[in-house]
Amino acid sequence: MNTALADAGLRKTLGDMGVNPAGGAPDRMAQAIREDIALHRKIIADTHLKIE
Repeated sequence: MNTALADAGLRKTLGDMGVNPAGGAPDRMAQAIREDIALHRKIIADTHLKIE
């Protein structure tokens, strides 16, 4: 990921899509994914969202 993000063209493309690209260590990425999962689980539970 860090290598890909070193490309200015890719960073611009991602930025144009509203993505805030950030590199870092694999354990930081894993932590970010865990945090996203926890957030989405809470949203689903709080809204009683059901898959049809």
